[in-house]
Amino acid sequence: LALAQCFQKNKVAVEVFSKHFDAQLAEKVCSLYQGHQIKLSFMKGEDEFNQVLTDRRPALLILDLEELPEYRPLADFLRGTKLNLACFDDFFSDTLKIDPLIQPFFAGPQSNASNVLSGLKYFIFREDLVHALSNNPIQKKFPPKKILITMGGSDPGNISTSLLEWLCPQNSSMEFSLVIGPGFSRKNREHVYSVAKKYPNVCVYPPQEKMGDLYVQADFLIMSGGITKFEAALFGLPSLMIA
Repeated sequence: LALAQCFQKNKVAVEVFSKHFDAQLAEKVCSLYQGHQIKLSFMKGEDEFNQVLTDRRPALLILDLEELPEYRPLADFLRGTKLNLACFDDFFSDTLKIDPLIQPFFAGPQSNASNVLSGLKYFIFREDLVHALSNNPIQKKFPPKKILITMGGSDPGNISTSLLEWLCPQNSSMEFSLVIGPGFSRKNREHVYSVAKKYPNVCVYPPQEKMGDLYVQADFLIMSGGITKFEAALFGLPSLMIA
C-alpha cells in the first residue's frame, strides 16, 4: 500500500495483486485499499496472474516474493515476457533481469552492483508514519508510562491476552494500548476485549491505519517483529520483540 501510494502521488496508474487468502481478512484489506482509491485484485494462482500480465503488459512489474521452488514456473514465464522487473529480496535473479533489486534490511547480502539497492535507507514506510513523525517531537519517558502492544496481523497464539493478564495487575500505574490486527479471529478478539475490561489502564484499538499516532504517544513497545520492528526504529521507540 505504501509503495502504491507513492506511485499514485506521482500520478502513475498502479494496481496491486495478491494471492487470495481468508475471505474475512481479504474483505478488510480490500476496504483499506478502496479507501485510498487503489485497485486491489486477488489471484487464485500463477496461471491467472500470468494471463493478467499477458493482457495488460504493465510498464513495470514490482515483485515481493520469496525464491521458492513453487514460484519457478512464474520466473520461467516472466523470463519470456521481457517485462521491466523490480523486486524486493532476491527472486531468481540468476535467470531474470531485475533492476532494481531492493534489499532494505539491517543485514543480508550486500552488493556494489548498480542494480542493487541495499540497506535501511531503501525501506518504504507508509505516508501516515512519516507524517506523524514529522509533526510530533519524539519524547520518550523512562521509566516508561505508556506501553503499546501489537502482536501482528493475526496473533494465532493469543499472546496479546497473555501479556495483558501478566502485565496489568503488576503495573497499575502504567497505561497499556493494545492493537488488534485485521486477521484476529472472532474468538481471539472477544477474548482480548473480555480481559481488557478487567483493567482500567487498558485501551484496545481496532486495526489501525494511523499507527504513527500510537508510536508517538508510547514510551515502550511490545511486538512480534515483522515490519513493526522497522517502524519502531523509525520512531526511536524502545522495544521488546517476542518471536
